Amino acid sequence: MLLLITTSVMAQRKSELFARIDTLNAELRTTKSELAESERKLAGAQTRVSTLEMQMEQLRETNQGLLDNLNNFIQSSTERTNNIGQTLESLQQKEAQLKAIRDKFSSHDSLAFKVLTDLKKTLGEDAQMGVENGKISIKIENEDLFGTNNAEAKIAESQKAYLQKISEIIKKYQSLSVTIETKGLDNQEILARRAGALAEFMATEYEVTQERLRAMGRVSLAEGTYIRLHPAFDGFYLWMREHLKNGL
Repeated sequence: MLLLITTSVMAQRKSELFARIDTLNAELRTTKSELAESERKLAGAQTRVSTLEMQMEQLRETNQGLLDNLNNFIQSSTERTNNIGQTLESLQQKEAQLKAIRDKFSSHDSLAFKVLTDLKKTLGEDAQMGVENGKISIKIENEDLFGTNNAEAKIAESQKAYLQKISEIIKKYQSLSVTIETKGLDNQEILARRAGALAEFMATEYEVTQERLRAMGRVSLAEGTYIRLHPAFDGFYLWMREHLKNGL
């Protein structure tokens, strides 16, 4: 009986042991299955992480490229803006230059018109005068001014009152220079002496500033003495040269 009881107990324990082994094997298979699933998921997660890290790196590179391009664009835009500003400033300076030159020419033109109007009122409509190349020219016949003696360089009495009127207009417009030119078929020396005599007469008798007067003679078929009022071209040239040089 003891043997049977012992045998029965051992058989029961063996059966329980086998059952426990089966349970453990089932749990092991489940655990292995879960482990495999976990490893698969972990591998997938690692792959996704690697992919995300790669995408993040690409994104960082892309963002850095965009930032570099943006900085380059801003720098280029700033340089273009500065260049445009400098160009506009240069254009404004040149426009101011041109305006000053136009104003200067306009002032000369308006002054010439005013002087010509005064001369017509003073000398009468019959006076031989006109405007040529910006110069107001008054013509007096050589025979009327110096007489019929071709070598004579003395001012005729009949012309002194006329010359006085011209001199008063000259003194009224101090900014103008005066060129006296005697033309004719005589030799150059006689023509120059006559023009010089007229300039000296106007300076001495009617107080026209000597520095404003320039006398010259020229051999020509067109005879006559011309008193020309014009801007001081040398001064105007110097003014324009300095104005343009300073502007540039």
